[in-house]
Amino acid sequence: MQILTFSSDLVNSQCGILDDRKNPIVFFVPVKSLDMIKWRDGGMVDTGDFGFKMLKINDLCYYQTERILIDDINLSYYITTDNMLQNCEGIRNYEGSPKTDSMIKYQENDILVSNIRPYLKKIWFANRTGGCSPDVLVFRVKDKEKYDAHFVYYALAQDSFFEHMMLGAKGMKMPRGDKNSILEYEIPVPPIEEQQKIVKQIGEYEAAIAEAKAVMAGCAERKKMVLEKWL
Repeated sequence: MQILTFSSDLVNSQCGILDDRKNPIVFFVPVKSLDMIKWRDGGMVDTGDFGFKMLKINDLCYYQTERILIDDINLSYYITTDNMLQNCEGIRNYEGSPKTDSMIKYQENDILVSNIRPYLKKIWFANRTGGCSPDVLVFRVKDKEKYDAHFVYYALAQDSFFEHMMLGAKGMKMPRGDKNSILEYEIPVPPIEEQQKIVKQIGEYEAAIAEAKAVMAGCAERKKMVLEKWL
């Protein structure tokens, strides 16, 4: 029995999937030999008996380029590099009027990544249908029977992915990732059942983090009210 810890790659995201870096999620997996383990970013990934495979993005996803008319979407659902948030924090609703008649369509379970200044780490897992600018890449999973889109999203929401994008980026002031190079990025992919378990586990942590943030926000507001009342 060997211990596989995803402390830096799959579970403890460097973009804030989990806040508690001191307590990585650990999986106990039967492995015949440590030779079957592929090291990556300080974490171990079983590439043997447990069924993990190192796959390129190109094996998992394709760039969605179908277009949609602006009249067919809610304008607040328009995504540009400007209303995507840094450090994997998602998006905010669009405010304004796009100067275009059509745009790239995205739908629920697509993965959107800003291709401008990749070091800002802008990525979002879509929960609706809308449109986006050409500088936003739309990844769509090829085979939903084999690959969980949410798992792929978590695997891409990593410092190492954005560092890979920067390696092939062109331009100084506003670097853009090279689309072909981006597809060469590799991630460790277990069978679909394990992907779903990992997604479920991360989701539970994310729910706890969201709840804690809501409590903190409420405390800040109540503190402000007390200060305004007495001071």
